[in-house]
Amino acid sequence: MKQLPFIHAQMEYSRTAGENPYVDYSNTMVGPVPYNLVAEHYKVQVNNARLSDSIPTLDDNGFELVKTGLDFDQFESSEKVKGQFYSAVESFLGRHLPGVKAVIAFDHNLRSRAVDDHTVNKRNPVPTVHADYSQLAGPQRKKEILGTDENESDRFAFINYWQPIRHIVEESPLAMCDTRTVDQQDFIRTKLKYPHREGEVYTVKHSSKHIWYYYPGMAPDEALLLKCYDSETDGRSRFLAHSAIDDPTSPATARARESIEVRTLVLFDRSMS
Repeated sequence: MKQLPFIHAQMEYSRTAGENPYVDYSNTMVGPVPYNLVAEHYKVQVNNARLSDSIPTLDDNGFELVKTGLDFDQFESSEKVKGQFYSAVESFLGRHLPGVKAVIAFDHNLRSRAVDDHTVNKRNPVPTVHADYSQLAGPQRKKEILGTDENESDRFAFINYWQPIRHIVEESPLAMCDTRTVDQQDFIRTKLKYPHREGEVYTVKHSSKHIWYYYPGMAPDEALLLKCYDSETDGRSRFLAHSAIDDPTSPATARARESIEVRTLVLFDRSMS
């Protein structure tokens, strides 16, 4: 199938509907999740990054496509994912990223809309434009993971490893907004309320300056690296806005997207990164 240079997709942005934006997951009972944001939908051009004149990179654009060759297929076992797959991802990132001192995989999500997928704790793809960490949340999450403020001056980043599983992506691909086209004022600090803690993410206001990319037909031997937070403030990418999208070119017979994202904390040697 001939690849198109771009598609047009509906993108769900947000705007505030009052003070202190929040999404409240603290009530674990089944039902609508309370929030005080308003969804705004825009049809946007999403460019085929495979046909881009320049190859997107983590530091320049906030995302990067890599060939991994990770040999693992036991995604139905949470224990094996946390053991074997976490270790493989940590090793891969340690080899791939320059100046790495340590990589700590600490969480993951499996995503699938397949009705016959019995994988435990799977979630649907997220259709809202968001960035996983805010300026406040990055250092807070690092402290929660490490349990200390030691080496506070060292550079660190939260990088998500996103990989299709079982088959190529035929619907609901992941779209990324080039970080060079997003202003800080486009981000909305949004509290996430859980039963035993609070977090904070950025939801995102629409801007005509945003430039979007996706990789059609991603295969299980490929992965996306997504830079969700970087403590460095020298002009490199820091916060990546992203979202699942409905691909208008997906055939009616498309298999439901199945993917895994592993969240990692990466510690760098500042002199080498």
